[in-house]
Amino acid sequence: MIREIARRNHLGWISIILLGIAFGVIEECLLLQSVFNPNFLGNDLTYGRTLGVNWVWAEYIIGYHAIWSITIPILVTELIFPNKSAHPWLSKTGLGITAVVYLLMSVAFYSTFVKLSGFTTSLVHYLVAGGIVLGLIISSFYLPLKISLKNHSNTPSSFITGLLAFGGSAVWLIFFSLIFKNGAGLPSWIIELSGLLIVMILWFFITGWANRSWDNNHRFSLAFGGLTASMLFGLVTLVQAGNQLDIICQVIFILIAMGLLFLLKKRLK
Repeated sequence: MIREIARRNHLGWISIILLGIAFGVIEECLLLQSVFNPNFLGNDLTYGRTLGVNWVWAEYIIGYHAIWSITIPILVTELIFPNKSAHPWLSKTGLGITAVVYLLMSVAFYSTFVKLSGFTTSLVHYLVAGGIVLGLIISSFYLPLKISLKNHSNTPSSFITGLLAFGGSAVWLIFFSLIFKNGAGLPSWIIELSGLLIVMILWFFITGWANRSWDNNHRFSLAFGGLTASMLFGLVTLVQAGNQLDIICQVIFILIAMGLLFLLKKRLK
């Protein structure tokens, strides 16, 4: 839905990320309510909690949705079909059906997780979250296609681009994992500012490079770096949990994903 709305209205990647953030707010604030529930699915999310909001968790889980749930999948899929990347893929009927399915799934998610957790947040939280979603959606339609910073050096190789994406993603995910360790002794504001700093650094470099000799190989490297960091993070998490079947399945999925990504890279060349 996000990709279709963006392409039909000639929106840029910044708009897609904003719509991804809106998706994250809907998912985690309105449906699952993990941003407000201090014990979501038995997890202690009280680190950095105030005014009934798990702020550190909110920053990282919504950011994770915006990039890994929405932006990277759209980027990879458009790289698979580069000749059609700028065009809508659904008819109006198809888009309508997709919207109805999304609404039905949202109702199912909400009902299921309210029953599982026995938790329902306050009306104020619902209204504020809904207002944020509305603001993000409206803002996404008024942003220019490209927002760049000037006076950068020449665009580096795609390898350097991928390395930056991997490093930034890995550090982001490491800070994300600290939520479950109560920050490992660090004040919550340090974790939150660190997340914002990572975003600013990535924004500075990527937006500056993207307006020069930027091609699909650079776009692939961004996706590959982010996906690799996420897959390794998931594997490390499962190793720490100690479930052998989970670990074996994760390794198999990583190998399959890596194989398919390398085939895509070869095709782009």
